[in-house]
Amino acid sequence: MIPEQIPVNNHFGNNEATQFDFDFFIENETQLKVTHTDFQGNETYPVLGVDYSIKSLGKKNGSYIEFPLADSKYNVLGWDLSTDRKELLTIELNIPIEQPAEYQMSAKLSLKNIENSFDYLTRICQILRRLLDRALKVSESVADMNMNLPLPVPNNVFKWNETGTSLENYDIIGENNAFKSQLLSDIDAAQAQMNATINKNKKDTDDEISRFESETTEKIDQFKNSTSLEIITFEENTNIELASMRDHLNDTMTEYQLQTNTDIEDFKLSVNDKIATVSEAAEKIGELEDAMNNAIQKADEVAQKADTVETLANQVSEKADTIMTTVENLANKDLSNLSEKGEARFNAKVDKELFDSEINTLNNAVSQSKTDCENNLKQTKNDLTVLIDKKQDGEIARQIQNCTYEGINLEEKFADEIAAAGDVYKWLESRKNAGNFSGIHIGDYFHTNITAGTVAGYNIAAQNFKCRIVGINTYKNCGDNVIGNMLYVMSDEVIDTPIKWNPTDNNNGTATQKNPWLASAAYAVLNGVNNYSTNAYQSAAHGANASAKGILQLLPTTLQSVLKQKRMLLDERYSASGLLTGSTTWAWGDGGKLWLPNEYEVYGCAVRSNLCQTAGFWHPEAGLSIQFPWFANNCEHRIKRLSTGGRTSWWLSCPASYNATYVCHVSIYGFASSYSTGHASFYLPLCFCI
Repeated sequence: MIPEQIPVNNHFGNNEATQFDFDFFIENETQLKVTHTDFQGNETYPVLGVDYSIKSLGKKNGSYIEFPLADSKYNVLGWDLSTDRKELLTIELNIPIEQPAEYQMSAKLSLKNIENSFDYLTRICQILRRLLDRALKVSESVADMNMNLPLPVPNNVFKWNETGTSLENYDIIGENNAFKSQLLSDIDAAQAQMNATINKNKKDTDDEISRFESETTEKIDQFKNSTSLEIITFEENTNIELASMRDHLNDTMTEYQLQTNTDIEDFKLSVNDKIATVSEAAEKIGELEDAMNNAIQKADEVAQKADTVETLANQVSEKADTIMTTVENLANKDLSNLSEKGEARFNAKVDKELFDSEINTLNNAVSQSKTDCENNLKQTKNDLTVLIDKKQDGEIARQIQNCTYEGINLEEKFADEIAAAGDVYKWLESRKNAGNFSGIHIGDYFHTNITAGTVAGYNIAAQNFKCRIVGINTYKNCGDNVIGNMLYVMSDEVIDTPIKWNPTDNNNGTATQKNPWLASAAYAVLNGVNNYSTNAYQSAAHGANASAKGILQLLPTTLQSVLKQKRMLLDERYSASGLLTGSTTWAWGDGGKLWLPNEYEVYGCAVRSNLCQTAGFWHPEAGLSIQFPWFANNCEHRIKRLSTGGRTSWWLSCPASYNATYVCHVSIYGFASSYSTGHASFYLPLCFCI
């Protein structure tokens, strides 16, 4: 059986695709015709096995071809973004118009052979219908028409005769020359008439000007005679007023000069004060550097002294042990043979208790000396840490100003604070709640991971991520519910499994969820919800069933506990009567604990998205969107990679404008692009708010 279909598939270039479907049955490779049309409209025919290959034969629903092959003269099917021209690859069914099966008189006919013959004839009919659909046709309501073409005549065209019943030759060049000749004649006549009119109008105008000049001269003479006295009086009064104004101006200038001199002196004093202040600051900076160097030198000296004291203490301890041993040996000797006088002299010389007291005093002094050295060393180290932190912050500020700052590992920089908080996620939440972002900069990062699992049919592998702060309080005090302190975080890597934005090529919402992002499969996969629906125009499938678990549920539970919803202006793009290419209204809503940025937040403007008014529609998200600082002035920061290190394209949250099937993404090369929502080769990063 051959279904109702058109045995032709056209594919336009997008600079990426190398697999191109055809959805009709072919028995062998000769039944497929492939045509390549370049940007200038030139058609060529790629060669099987050299330029393209066919995946499989004999499938009722068709298959696909790989184009171009490695050694092909063709490049990837192109798209010129500057002109929006696209190359075209046409795949057609191409079978001979013949009846290859021969049936003889037989008691047993093969039903399979008959079916194949009918299928072959049906496929020929589909090709013929395709050709007829592309041919000129006459409406069935037209009768008595002669469709025979007249004999060809050079440089003539066809036109309908006066009765509209047949075609005839028409000398369009001769007709055009006659028309041109008549038109030139009419122009010459009109020009002559216009010149005559211009000359007449010019003479009338000259006469009118002469009459006006004569009348004006006469009136001026009369006015001069009547106003001479008034002019003399006006000159006298004007001279008096000018003299008065000169006197006032001189007084004002004198007063202004005095005030200006005073202001200049005050300004000089102020400048001198500021110069002195700057000089003092420079001296303090020099003193700070000297203090730092002295602190380092003192730290070295203290360390040396501590080592010396410790060595002396050890020596004293060794000597004390030697004396104690000697004393004990002497004390243990048999004194019975000594005379009372000798014993008295021995006791007088060696007072064991006094000796023990002196040893204890010496040990205490050594211990106190070591403690003082340790305290001085600790204070010196703290002073050095403060100085080093100040110097490091200054270097970070310089790199940020030059757009060269690549961030530092917060888990290393604030290791002690993070250990006290429990983990980096709780520490970030505590800092955010307190509004304390000291030492935290745009571009700084920490690490997290996801465990392996199955999400909406996708096999997700365990993976580690570098999570980077892309915004700090970017939307603070905005929103219907006031947005407070917030850290906006995105991973450098994408999830290694490619995810479809929607199961079908459709960027509209549904009857139950009119916002395209909240109705998408990408939203469901990230947040672990079931938003799968066919309650849409032409029952198109939207969303996915990820209620068992989503990427969110694969994150560490301590990270999940601090994540916040991203509050957004959400557009509505849905109609039960047809697909829309823009938004119609809006509402406030939550965009998910895991979300994707829109085009404004990455590029700082609308490129392919509907984040602006298009064809009468408008996108409210544009009214509450701003570029995250991490993406400003550095295109490299748009690039995201797989865990293997390779660059890749990644989805955004906004549909394309003037289109009902495309959604925006960041291409593998970093430029803004858009593609079909059902495309299965793009990826999702981790994006969340703390």
